[in-house]
Amino acid sequence: MSPITARCCLLLSLLLAACSKGIDYRTHGGDSGRFAEHRGQWLVINYWATWCKPCIEEIPELNAFARARDDVVVFGVDFDQNQGDALQAGIDKLGIRFPVLTQDPSATLGAERPSMLPTTLVFNPRGELHRTLRGPQTHDSLAAAVGGKNSPEQGNDSLERRNDSPKPGKTEPE
Repeated sequence: MSPITARCCLLLSLLLAACSKGIDYRTHGGDSGRFAEHRGQWLVINYWATWCKPCIEEIPELNAFARARDDVVVFGVDFDQNQGDALQAGIDKLGIRFPVLTQDPSATLGAERPSMLPTTLVFNPRGELHRTLRGPQTHDSLAAAVGGKNSPEQGNDSLERRNDSPKPGKTEPE
């Protein structure tokens, strides 16, 4: 390899590293970003799988919730970590209309990877884990978890807020 080619390769490598540095997530749709860009909004991360019947049942509720709330960002995560065509097939099968991440964000967000499905992680507008919701969720249970519209906790994102047994999903405050 000539010295010029070697320098060009080095420069290209450095540029690519600089461009990808700071990216926390990529979506199956091709978008990328940093979770910190969503500060000031609630962040909802839903783990699903195509074989999980309760996941299938809750997806329409998550779709409606994501459409209805401009103060909430909803992302999905395929628990089985499928990629490419297999991931698209799962998205299509479940009818998911919110962005799906290509990688599990739990380590990046400082949360444990769920051990059961469905699980939904709720981060408050400060970026702190607020609640872990286990079991299928409804629009109302999601609204209650974020303390917003259609919720008895409207306007309060306190970590001290407790909700012992919302139905149909269980909520565990963090």
